[in-house]
Amino acid sequence: MRTYFVYVLANEARRLYVGVTRDLERRLWEHKSGSHDGYTAAHGVTKLVYFEAAQDVRTAIAREKQLKRWPRARKVRLIEDGNAGWLDLAIDWYRSQPTRRTTSTQRPLAPTGAPRLRGDNPSCCATAG
Repeated sequence: MRTYFVYVLANEARRLYVGVTRDLERRLWEHKSGSHDGYTAAHGVTKLVYFEAAQDVRTAIAREKQLKRWPRARKVRLIEDGNAGWLDLAIDWYRSQPTRRTTSTQRPLAPTGAPRLRGDNPSCCATAG
């Protein structure tokens, strides 16, 4: 069974971005490296502050849309219920942190013991580290 992830990113000013993916580790690396133009690259929104898992892609997409419709205050409560300090939940996932606008398509592997978040591990997730 596959697992899909709904996630919330923030920057230092607490600007938010909500997304959905099957491979959270890869997608987060793309955000952190700025490899794609868009909102997160333009605003430096790279800290993973919340995520949850769903077993069905339609459920994950519906949840993403639901969170996007929520007022900001409600999203902030969701984040702070599990991550009051707005810590980057992925801070230890990579051997080195990506640099903005990297030209490399390779990413360092997550260190031993890091959560495996590629969408095929249904028991991996928590909202706080």
